[in-house]
Amino acid sequence: MKRANYFFLVAALVLVPGVICARDSAGPEGVIVDTILVKVFTQDGVELVTQSCLDRAPLDGRPRTLDDLIFEILIYRDAVLRFKIVIEEKVVDDYIDSFKQANRLTDEQVKQMFTEAGYTYSEGREQFRIMHTVAQMIDFRVRSRVIIPEREIIAYLQEQPEFIPTTYVIERAFVPVTDDDREQMRKQIDAFVRTGQGVADLVWEAFPTLTVDELSADKRHLTQLAVRQVADPVAHADGFELFRLAEKTEGRERTLEERHNEVMAILRQPKYEELMTAYKKELYDAATIVYS
Repeated sequence: MKRANYFFLVAALVLVPGVICARDSAGPEGVIVDTILVKVFTQDGVELVTQSCLDRAPLDGRPRTLDDLIFEILIYRDAVLRFKIVIEEKVVDDYIDSFKQANRLTDEQVKQMFTEAGYTYSEGREQFRIMHTVAQMIDFRVRSRVIIPEREIIAYLQEQPEFIPTTYVIERAFVPVTDDDREQMRKQIDAFVRTGQGVADLVWEAFPTLTVDELSADKRHLTQLAVRQVADPVAHADGFELFRLAEKTEGRERTLEERHNEVMAILRQPKYEELMTAYKKELYDAATIVYS
């Protein structure tokens, strides 16, 4: 049977500058016992990834695997130890304020969030510092290098055009009748369909704007009408139902201006993933990862 690997932290033990996992407070009698999952060795030292590190909920709410945590540690060490990035307290304050505003949280709710995630207040602040630093490094090492030439966007649009379908607004009116006036009213309605005159005080009700595919099968013939043209009446026991084509907006191909940002995002994604994979390999190749 594989023996569990344990370590003991007394008070506020710090293994390396910018350590991510070590707590800033001790347990009973000044001793914390935890299980080591991974040892991360780099040229600048060693960091231990423990079960408690993995168990604590990330403050950004995204699920985090052991590999995610190791990668985060390597990015943070790269920022702090190689590029000498220092995030001042004022920056952390601003970052927390932005987080509060985005999530509509008070100071007390943020503190409660730290507690529920298993962090002290100072640990929670440190996590925000780490999150901000990691985001900065990804911007610097990955996002800033994702460049999409305009010719690639144009080529994508030519290869994969996108069309806006023709849309229609159909209107409905109802003319009530009795048995006594049905024949006379039918003649007036027929004349109205031909000339647009002969029936007064019609109340037209508009349906939502729809494409031909969104119309029911028995209404699709209405799309063949000219705008403002009234279709032949539909007879019911208590009256006649009238339909007309109120508006028609011709379909067209979406323009470069309309699709630019979304196509840019589509083309950026594989290049982003390629650069992120390369950055991850660079960090892993420069470190020794020992799993317990």
